[in-house]
Amino acid sequence: MAPDVLLPSFGGVGGGQTSLPLKQKYALQHSVFRKNVTHISVLEAIVNKEKNGQSNMETIITIADLLILGLIISTPILLLSTLEKFNTKWTFLVYFLIGLIVLAILIFVFSWWCNESNLILLKHYGYNIDGMNETEFYGNVSPENRERVNSLVTSVMGIGWPLKTVLGYVFAIPYLLFIYLGKLLIKRLC
Repeated sequence: MAPDVLLPSFGGVGGGQTSLPLKQKYALQHSVFRKNVTHISVLEAIVNKEKNGQSNMETIITIADLLILGLIISTPILLLSTLEKFNTKWTFLVYFLIGLIVLAILIFVFSWWCNESNLILLKHYGYNIDGMNETEFYGNVSPENRERVNSLVTSVMGIGWPLKTVLGYVFAIPYLLFIYLGKLLIKRLC
């Protein structure tokens, strides 16, 4: 028979010590050790991911970018499918007007978000946007993130997001026409 081991009681009645057989103590310590190893390996994965140049913040921002871009691409298709159910003779005109308005809003949000997300990442990496010289700008940026911060600064200092919005809106008009003509072509072939 294994000797009993006294373990401190955590919140039991009396607050004294509890007697457990050695096998139960070993099982308890082993399960706690496995949990700690799991937490350590998760932390190591996060640290390794950040060492490789991609942080959790970048992942979240990339997901948001892809969601908005997916909305921009899928909205005309969904709008046209919805309008075809009504069988009106003004389908093209309604599709084009509603599509322009909705795409204008989505492109505006996407352009603004791309600029804002770059500013968020700059702050995340420690860049001081209010600095007066190179030392103040890059004072808190770690050396391994310096190249990424330089590319973000170049992106922010390029053409502004309002001009990107206008350029995106110019490309939205042919995209709406392309989707409409593609739908007509598919309808005639089938």
